[in-house]
Amino acid sequence: MNCPQCGAENMRGAEKCWQCGTRLNAEPEPRSRNSVIVWSVMAAVALAAILMLFLATSGGGGGGGAPSSIDSTASAVATSTAPAVK
Repeated sequence: MNCPQCGAENMRGAEKCWQCGTRLNAEPEPRSRNSVIVWSVMAAVALAAILMLFLATSGGGGGGGAPSSIDSTASAVATSTAPAVK
């Protein structure tokens, strides 16, 4: 196994390089719980923003868009030329 620091050939299973002393087979430090929580919150916020953008552009929010058939029927009845009942 070669040392990542100096390139010296080391025996298999060695913990440190015989030439420069660099630690070999160093396990990466596990991620802290805080970083996992931060990334989870960021992903949730991004997902919520994408969902809100999708709903805003698809007209799913109500209030805007074409009138319903009930509105158009009521408008037609109100403006009809039928004689007024006294």
